[in-house]
This record gives sequence, C-alpha cells and structure tokens, in this order.
Amino acid sequence: MSDTMRLQRFLAQAGVASRRKSEQLIVAGKVSVNGRVVRELGTQVDPRADRVMVEGRRVLQQDHVWLVLHKPPNTISSTHDPEGRQTVLDLVPIPNVRLYPVGRLDWATSGVLLLTNDGLLAEQLLHPRHEIPRTYHVKVKGAMSIAELEKLREGIQLDNGRRATCEASLLASTGLHTWIEMTIKQGINHQIHKMLEAIEREVLKLIRVEFAGIRADELPPGRYRALTQREINELRNTFGLEGETRRVTAEDLGGRRHPRTAGAGGAKKAAAKRRKPTSSKQVTTRKPTTRKPTTKTSVGRKPTTKKGGAEKGGAKKRGAKKRGAKKR
Repeated sequence: MSDTMRLQRFLAQAGVASRRKSEQLIVAGKVSVNGRVVRELGTQVDPRADRVMVEGRRVLQQDHVWLVLHKPPNTISSTHDPEGRQTVLDLVPIPNVRLYPVGRLDWATSGVLLLTNDGLLAEQLLHPRHEIPRTYHVKVKGAMSIAELEKLREGIQLDNGRRATCEASLLASTGLHTWIEMTIKQGINHQIHKMLEAIEREVLKLIRVEFAGIRADELPPGRYRALTQREINELRNTFGLEGETRRVTAEDLGGRRHPRTAGAGGAKKAAAKRRKPTSSKQVTTRKPTTRKPTTKTSVGRKPTTKKGGAEKGGAKKRGAKKRGAKKR
C-alpha cells in the first residue's frame, strides 16, 4: 500500500470528520498542508511526513478506535449538548481520542450505539444505500394482532409518500402491552414510531439490540466495551475496505483497564470480580498443615470456643487455689 493518501481520506481516518465533511473543510480553505492552504480535493499527503492543520490545529494519524456503548435513556447521542445534558461521550472517559457516535438514538431510546474515530467506515455504515440492519425491541400499548404484524411486514405508506418496510415478529404479550421485534434497513428518521402510529399503536419503550451485527447483550446501561478485531474486520469486509485495522482497547488509550466499565473505580471492581470465586464451595478456610479446622472456625464465624474454654479453665484453676488455701 502506498504511503500517501487523499487529504479528505486522511482527515476522516484521523477522526476530524466524515469524508464528506472533510471535503467541505478543504474547499472552505480551513485545511493547510506544510503551511500552505489546500483547496483541491485530490491532494495527496503522507501522514508520517506532512504537517496537516485544520483551523490552526495539528492533525495526527491515529489508530482506529471502535466501541459499543449500551446507551441509557435520557442521554444525548451527540458530542456536546448546549443545554448541559448528559451526552454519550460523558459515559466514555477515554482521553486524547476524538470519538463520535455512529448515527443517533433518540433521547428516550436505549441500546446499542457505536462510537469511533474511523470516519471512513462510519460513513459507509450510515449511508442508506448499504441498508445496514438495525434491530429493535419495541414495547407497544395494548395487545397486537397477527394481522397488524403482517401490515408492518408488508410496508406502511408514510405521509411523505415513501413506503417504510421492516421485519416484524412477536416476542411477548400480556394483554396490557406487547413486545415485538422490528428490523429496519432504510434509515428513515423515527421510522418505527411512524410505522406504528400509522396502525394506531403507541410506542411505550424502544431498545436497539443490534446494529450491523454488533450487540451489547451483557452490558448494563451506561457501560461499554471495545469491539473485537474480528468484529471490526467483518465490518470492513462488508464494504471492501482494504488495510488491517489494529483494535485499540481502552487500556491502550489510557482509559479504563476494563473496557466494559465506564464508572469511577470500574477497573478495580472488574479485577475484584475476576478474582472472586465462582461458587460457594471455593469459599472455605485454608487447611492448616498440622490439624483440621473445626466447624466453629468456618468462614464468617468468629472462633469463640478457644476464648470460652480459656475462661472456664482459668476459673477452675482459681477455684482450686482457693480450696487449697482453706485446707491450709
């Protein structure tokens, strides 16, 4: 592979912006190479030798970082919120890396959200022409019928004239509400809400359980993990992207040692959890080399027998001394 690449591609790989937005920065004259402002989109740069600046700030080549976050509800899927509300980046305290969410989840929606600094791959994942599957579990008010599910599968004509389609199946129903699974690929804003509103059904809860084959089944809300190398390679192979991407963990970046834990002290808790015995049979006292422990010295109980025995023995000795003194 050549050491040079197009300037907009370098900016996207460095996490400055998507390739399209990087092109806009170049055309606007906000990018310079070796001290000279560059406006030509086909400009070739060597990331190791050339000095690239965007709005006066140096851009350095970075290893790609890919994380999956279990986004909790009432969180903004953005890098910054002018109203001061919690954003998804507040949950991922990794220094010196410019991460941004791949797509968005609504304020009240929870579930799988990818975070990365790989602008090229993120752009491919979000482009509607690739029809990347997104799977949701949806809690709907009332009991849904098979006929209603079939309407969703056949497609719903939206107000803008576009036909929204999905895969839909029943998960559970209590009569008061119904859980269904919906997989969409079109990338229509608020597609699930619009489709269910069209058949007069109210969405009570929305959880994204899978995006582009990536899941977060074991992650509690607000926690994250690094994608495995296999997961990253499968994503890249989907779009025929060349080049090997080394998986960077949170520990590599000076973040949390355990990539799933975003809270303070998470590394210590994760390490303690790994050291903790997995069954109650393992939680026993260590056997001494000379004698077996008695049942009264088992874990969680104080060894009171020796102290009590010593007190009784001392009382007997004092009583014997008194009787001896009386005889004399």
